[in-house]
Amino acid sequence: MRWWALAFVATLLLGTTASAAVWYVDKDNTSSVEDGTSWATAFSTIQPAIDAAFDDGGGEVWVAEGVYDEARTSLVHDPEVDTGSLLMKEDVAIYGGFSGSEDSRDQRDWDIHETVIDGSTSRSGEPAYHVVVSARESVLDGFVVEGGDANDRIVDAGGGLWAEVALFTCRNCLFRQNYADSGGAACCSSDSDVTFVDCQFESNSADAGGAIAGTRVTVNSCVFEGNSATSGGAIRCRGYSSLIDRCVFLNNEAQNGGAISAFGGHAMVLACVFHGNRVLEEAGTEGFGGAAAVAYADMTLKNCVFAANSSDGDGGAVGATGTYLSEGPAWTTSVHLTSCTFYGNTAANAGGALRLDEVEYDVRNCIFWGDTPDEIVVSGNGTGSVTYSLVEGGHTGEGNLSEPPLFVDEANGDFHLRTASPAIDTGTDEDVPDVDLDGVARPQGDGFDMGAYEYDGPPAFILTVAIEGQGEVDPAPGEHTYAENDLVTLEATAADGWQFDHWEGAIAGSANPTNIRIAADATVTAVFTEIPIFTLTVAVAGQGDVEPPPGQYSHAQDDVVTLEATPADGWLFDHWEGALTGSTNPVGLTITADATVTAVFIEIPTFILTISVQGQGDVDPAPGEHTYTENDVVTIEATAADGWLFDHWEGALTGSFNPVDFTITEDAAVTAVFERICPLPYGCAGAAGMLNAAPRASASADVLCLALMPLALILFAYRRRITPVCRYHRS
Repeated sequence: MRWWALAFVATLLLGTTASAAVWYVDKDNTSSVEDGTSWATAFSTIQPAIDAAFDDGGGEVWVAEGVYDEARTSLVHDPEVDTGSLLMKEDVAIYGGFSGSEDSRDQRDWDIHETVIDGSTSRSGEPAYHVVVSARESVLDGFVVEGGDANDRIVDAGGGLWAEVALFTCRNCLFRQNYADSGGAACCSSDSDVTFVDCQFESNSADAGGAIAGTRVTVNSCVFEGNSATSGGAIRCRGYSSLIDRCVFLNNEAQNGGAISAFGGHAMVLACVFHGNRVLEEAGTEGFGGAAAVAYADMTLKNCVFAANSSDGDGGAVGATGTYLSEGPAWTTSVHLTSCTFYGNTAANAGGALRLDEVEYDVRNCIFWGDTPDEIVVSGNGTGSVTYSLVEGGHTGEGNLSEPPLFVDEANGDFHLRTASPAIDTGTDEDVPDVDLDGVARPQGDGFDMGAYEYDGPPAFILTVAIEGQGEVDPAPGEHTYAENDLVTLEATAADGWQFDHWEGAIAGSANPTNIRIAADATVTAVFTEIPIFTLTVAVAGQGDVEPPPGQYSHAQDDVVTLEATPADGWLFDHWEGALTGSTNPVGLTITADATVTAVFIEIPTFILTISVQGQGDVDPAPGEHTYTENDVVTIEATAADGWLFDHWEGALTGSFNPVDFTITEDAAVTAVFERICPLPYGCAGAAGMLNAAPRASASADVLCLALMPLALILFAYRRRITPVCRYHRS
């Protein structure tokens, strides 16, 4: 998210000079020498090194990684109390984050080589009242400070750090899980002047100021997350003047001022982001100021973003209350807001963004949008104005607008302005910061912009992607920000039972995927239509099987169904009827509507083939009646008996081919005709004639033929010829 990426100002190089003496600390030093003059002879605890540097007139202490949880005896306060603290000394800077071999301070890395000052058991086995106690013109840099608990009736402030002297600087430190009645991580007294730079404060807690409680404190480029208190979940400012610059406040909570509370004095809050902080109702009391609460104090906020903060009472983001005075300053509380952005903050009662009760106020160049139940609520005798601001629902005041601000991507916390935002160049130049939250110089165009960000980029547009029907689109449905002339590819994927049909809006047609060139805000909708479901009815006429079997089936449009018919014995597949015609088998049917398909089978005709024999011989098939189906081809073969010869066919067959194929087309009779074989010249009957023998019955002729056979042989020899077949006529 762009709003996370704050360009924090690095305020470094405070403290001692590079030529100062260095004293070394390494808890893992196992040598028998601990004089602190080198890594090899380093002190194993921190306090002796601080004392040695102080006795030497000041210098630096370099501390190697590790957890330093040794017992400490330290007398602090008046009357003196043993606080179990690490005591810093004047003009001594201590640095953590070393591996234990560096010869230059810029070689260290406090993130990798975590160096912990742990106070959880340092006070005779009990938690330290203060883990660290500051000293004038001293520096604490690159440490984790944890385990402090200032819960004594005398010592009840600054669980992690107690600072009551001027010119103390804390850099690159992490304060976590410290507790106190006041200033869970750090308490800065009225006599102090303390600066925190690039520090983190996590999960600290207190009654006042979960992380920091102070009067003169400067906090620069720090992150506060998950801290809690009754008042001021992260910071409680009281009296004098405090500066909070370029910090991030995340998910802190309190009963008043979820992130910051200011009671008395003046607090200047510049270029900060407040997200997810909240005020919780406690014991029937209603708090105020989900992010910041102001009471009897003066608070100035510039270039800040307030998003998704909440209050169980009033003022989802900022709540302020005060009193009118008849003498002296008219008001005890004043609030000045310039170039701030409010979005998505909520209050249980009133003032989703801003609740002002009996205060003096001045609001200019701000954006209030998407806060509930309302944006700005002013009550009591407060006086002030809201001018040159964009307020959802409108607000009385010079130069105010009510149109949507057109953020780049508010859903993901990006509150930069889009090209067409009405907030561009419509602000006032009165008391406007020189730069915006990103450090961009103001103004960039013809005038100053409203909100925390000055528009300085190329034209950017919103592509809104939507869906009609059921399916998915890449990019996903929602708003997406693109630069002018970006080419975006959109691809639609239908859900089961649905089909992509076409695009609507800035794109037409059904090409998928497709492209759009960004030239303005645009909306594209992917339209999906439900795939029609049709009923296919399969039936059979005659006898046979079909695949799929007879019945009803549901199919989506354009499904292709393959049908195949298999006839039963004695039947023949003939054709399809209904949605299919012809006799192609198998065949494919494309489903486009309800359809019925019938497989038509016809019975194959059967005929009788009667086979008989004349003379002596066999026939295959055997003589008798045989049943065949139409167009069957039957091979008939005649085999003559001994002394006989197949001569010809009669009936449905003619000729003398043997064997012969016969195609069945109707009832038919076929006779195989066999003739006797005779060796006499002219045949047996001819020989009998020659002997003047009258023809007789067949039996007599046979006997005569046999009797005359010797004579026939003589005649054959004489005539040199023979007639092989005995032909005669039965009478």
